Order: sequence, then structure tokens, then C-alpha cells
Amino acid sequence: MDLGVKVSEVEGFVGGEHGSAAYPLWSTTRIRGKTVDDYLADSHKTLDRADVVKYVRGISKQIVDVVGATEFGPAAGFRDVVRAILKDRRELMSVSNSMKFPELPEAVHVSVPTVVGSKIGPNIWDKLTPSEQADIKTAAKAIYGNYKLALESLGLT
Repeated sequence: MDLGVKVSEVEGFVGGEHGSAAYPLWSTTRIRGKTVDDYLADSHKTLDRADVVKYVRGISKQIVDVVGATEFGPAAGFRDVVRAILKDRRELMSVSNSMKFPELPEAVHVSVPTVVGSKIGPNIWDKLTPSEQADIKTAAKAIYGNYKLALESLGLT
């Protein structure tokens, strides 16, 4: 998975949710300013995308196992969102959006890169590939399923 570049030379977003329904949004990913496919072609390197997905989905658990919590990452994310709002930065950030999908009876909060400033939005849903949109819908279904399980366990359904 090592492409020989600094972390600061890679940018991209993850959609869906944390954990098993996290999906790297490859269309948003750039390495040294190039799309993943262009970078790989130009550098003659390979990337096992399944390994990246596995890493993205497992890193939170690994941090909890080693450190005991993931408090610093969420705190930094919260700080960045508040800063973007207060300073009206209009930054594209991976934040949760309330989205209604025909397959689900109610809206679900699911992560889609969204412009954050004094006003929130728009998100880039329409710029994602059909496959990425399907992945986010899969995550929304998982989130909704967990919500329904929680309601059942509390005797609220």
C-alpha cells in the first residue's frame, strides 16, 4: 500500500460512516494533484484498493485498541468544522448530511463531502460516481439498520 509519497501529498474523502460501511471516494482522491489512476500510470506503481478499504475500515478500531479511544481525531474534526463555520471558509469537508433515500422510510445522517462555512452546503453527491453513490446508500442502510436495532432494544418499536 506504500506509494512512496508523503501523507501531505495525498488528499481525498471517505463517505458513508466510520467502520464497516466506510467507503473511500476514489473520484475525490488525488496523489500529488493527480487522480489515482493517472498517478499510478505515470509512476508505474500499483495500488490494491481492497487493502486501502480494509485499512480505512479498521483504523478506528486499531486506534481504540492501542490508545483506548479516538478522542483526538473527533476533537480535531470538530475544531475544524467550527473554525470553517466561524471564519466562513467554505471548505469541502467530510461531514454527515441528512439524506432521504427511496429505499428507506426516513432520512439518515450519512457522510458526504460538503461545503462548510457560515452556511452548510452544497454537498458533492451529484459529482460522485454511481458506484460511490451506491456505496453511500449501502452505508445509509447500515446506519438505519443500527438505528432500528437500538429502538427495538429499548422497546420503542
